[in-house]
Amino acid sequence: ISKMAGLRRVRQSIEMAQSAGLGVLGSSLTESAVGFIAAAHLNSAYNILYSDLNGFQFLADGPAHDQISIVNGTVELPQGHGLGIEVAEQDVRRFLAPSEKG
Repeated sequence: ISKMAGLRRVRQSIEMAQSAGLGVLGSSLTESAVGFIAAAHLNSAYNILYSDLNGFQFLADGPAHDQISIVNGTVELPQGHGLGIEVAEQDVRRFLAPSEKG
């Protein structure tokens, strides 16, 4: 998602490929837990059967890091509003650049 500049562009790319009859491989590289969950939801919504989602496990910490559940190689999508995860504001603030902490 971060490589494509957000969810909207990812969705556009998936829809373009699928409308042309092309298969889609869901992929990520060093995505945060929030990005990982967003990608998993996209893969589910667009019936993408093959995914190489990873990255959050290479990061020491991050918002929602503890809310990812993978069982037998399958992501269990969180249920609830939005992405189904909860991110506390103080967790986000820890990762802001000094100039953004205001």
